[in-house]
Amino acid sequence: MQLDNFNYLIVKSILSGKLYPVNKFMNSSEINSVVNDCKFHKKVFPVPIILGLRRSKKINKKYLNLYYKKKKITKLRIESEFKLDLKKIFRKLVGKKFRLHPLYKYYKKYNYFISSKPLNHKVIKNIKIKNNFINFTTRNKPHEGHKK
Repeated sequence: MQLDNFNYLIVKSILSGKLYPVNKFMNSSEINSVVNDCKFHKKVFPVPIILGLRRSKKINKKYLNLYYKKKKITKLRIESEFKLDLKKIFRKLVGKKFRLHPLYKYYKKYNYFISSKPLNHKVIKNIKIKNNFINFTTRNKPHEGHKK
């Protein structure tokens, strides 16, 4: 599977540990946990990490090779394939104007989504990793404790 720039950065961030505690692409129950409770494996995490597929039917494979600019990045062990109700998820994450959100526009082109088993941190030979930080904008939900 050929990765675009956005998914490449997500894979690179997972492999380098910059998205801790996330070490994989989330399944539907983990996505629901993140969307509803901002929790991934009992740790605070505000945004679901998902990988979409533009296919008309499921792929039914156990592994998927991920490529970026014709270089193999890693071998993804597929946990499951599923469909998502993106309207419901982004309405909860963003609010009423979710259709204007860039991530909603990005993900709505995908028919299926893949969850993976944890990515192997040792398979980083084709990825140049610098010790820079990646910043994700968080939702307001984790900050409700400040409203007193």
